[in-house]
Amino acid sequence: MESRGTGGALALLERAKSGDRDAFGALAEEHRDGLLRLCFKMTGSHEEAEDLVQETLLRAYQHIAEFELRASLSTWLYRIATNACLDQQRGKKPWDMDKRWQWFRENGELVDQVEQNMFISPERAVEVKEVAATCINCITMSLPAKQRAAIVLCDQAGLSREEAARAIGASVASVKTELHRARKAMTEVFEHHCQLVDPKNECNGCSRMGRVRQAQRLRERGEGDTA
Repeated sequence: MESRGTGGALALLERAKSGDRDAFGALAEEHRDGLLRLCFKMTGSHEEAEDLVQETLLRAYQHIAEFELRASLSTWLYRIATNACLDQQRGKKPWDMDKRWQWFRENGELVDQVEQNMFISPERAVEVKEVAATCINCITMSLPAKQRAAIVLCDQAGLSREEAARAIGASVASVKTELHRARKAMTEVFEHHCQLVDPKNECNGCSRMGRVRQAQRLRERGEGDTA
């Protein structure tokens, strides 16, 4: 909605509320990327995130007539998406962080090979990059669902405590409690595992993949021979 003036945004919303599919489609496209990021951080899966965004937009279209113009459309969509994610994640166990550290311990040689020779095995290289690139998300996925929702909405999506509470369907006090617990848990993971925090820790995936990506950028600019 930021790309439109207030008058144009309200006119588009009014058209969408009256059943104009094109107007709703324009609104959906403006928020799709943000919804994708939210759903990915809640599920840890690009495929599941895509499906949940589609589900979110379908639910939103079915209920757009109920949307109050004085409210924030992004917060309303985030609430629908968060509920869809929580429903989808219900019954699933949080990720086991020990499996992440085990992956790096067992594949250290592979990471070194990728670092020295981009990309000897595209499929495996993508796997290595994915593990490193989603470090924060991996840790987030190890949290209970409500803690995950609180930290994703407040710290990663930038919602206020009040907006997050409306999105989750909880009290502001509850969101503050879950956010405090989530931050504490994530801090403990970093302090006890991440080598960027303590060189004695075991996981150096970010440092390794940083070097890989730097080498890749140099190659793309034709500077590989001088790197």
